[in-house]
Amino acid sequence: MPNIQIDLIGENAAEALEKVHQLVQKYLGPDVAVAGATTAESTLKTLTAITLVLAIPTMLAHPDGFFQQLKNEQKQEVFVQFLSDLAKQYHIALTLTTPDGRQFNFNSMRPEELRDMLTAL
Repeated sequence: MPNIQIDLIGENAAEALEKVHQLVQKYLGPDVAVAGATTAESTLKTLTAITLVLAIPTMLAHPDGFFQQLKNEQKQEVFVQFLSDLAKQYHIALTLTTPDGRQFNFNSMRPEELRDMLTAL
């Protein structure tokens, strides 16, 4: 299934998850769910990584739905802005998996390359 996985490297799991929830609501709206998992070396307060999977509920019935929405230029811009804001606050490792199984690494893409890739889906 197409998904967007974001690994955040930081110090406080609860704080990072809350911030991501806020950004998701601001940019992507209430139809986007955020699932988070944390791993810690010694205590739950020491965050090694958070993995977030963003998925629109209708993706279960229509796997291409999320990416189809991103063909809209306005929605693309919002999504790219969301990722850029997230990257300003956290070191992120982001991989996009498209409906046809191709994977793209956000960290090695310029914003215009990301837009071109989304448009081509």
